[in-house]
Amino acid sequence: MGSFGTVWKAYAPEINRLVAIKEITRSPEGVGATADEMLAGEVRALAAADCPSVMWLYDTFREGDDRFIITPST
Repeated sequence: MGSFGTVWKAYAPEINRLVAIKEITRSPEGVGATADEMLAGEVRALAAADCPSVMWLYDTFREGDDRFIITPST
């Protein structure tokens, strides 16, 4: 468990890199359209950041009610 929730290390052959697949943990209050909009805004801000101290964002996806982001693996 990380600060995001569960984190898996994987190999992404499309980009030839090790990545971290991070499941976004939400509180019971953080369910629904508002939480999705907040998460989408944060993802857009992270993707737009161009700073060496901000982690890169490779991708995002949903499976049912679960949300995931894919970042570089450390």
